[in-house]
Amino acid sequence: TLPLQFATASQAAQISGVAASTADALKNVRQYVKKAVVQTVRAEARKAGVENLVSSIASQIKPIVYYPIMLCGGKSADGKTGCSDLKEGYCCVLDQNQKNITGIVIGTSSPADIPEGYQRIIVSLAISNAVIGGWSRDTWRLKLFDVETKLRNGAYGENFKYASVRLL
Repeated sequence: TLPLQFATASQAAQISGVAASTADALKNVRQYVKKAVVQTVRAEARKAGVENLVSSIASQIKPIVYYPIMLCGGKSADGKTGCSDLKEGYCCVLDQNQKNITGIVIGTSSPADIPEGYQRIIVSLAISNAVIGGWSRDTWRLKLFDVETKLRNGAYGENFKYASVRLL
């Protein structure tokens, strides 16, 4: 599945919950990643007794997201109806709660899986001052494993099952 806020829709599709633009969709992904980073930093800072530095440490981290944003040109609740006159994008099949895209329909075919490229989100973290808070590059490398785990186990874990976070 793909969270609606990680996708966009054509004006004709009028799907509530999708990002207003490609930039907004990328921003939503970055915010989700940043949340996992801050949780990891907070836990480590608490252990080190420098919890007051969490904001300062987190501000040094910039998620760089590589992800082709999916465009929904229409929507369907059952994968059979709702996308008869598609002009652009995919006919996106939505879950019952209308919060996630569960598949696509091309033409009159049966619902298919979301194309793999839209299910893989690649993230690199640029850390501008890796030694802030007394953390060495080795400490950061260890903490990045925790970030990857949080991404994989989070609300959108399915989209981050191949998460690989690198220290630049």
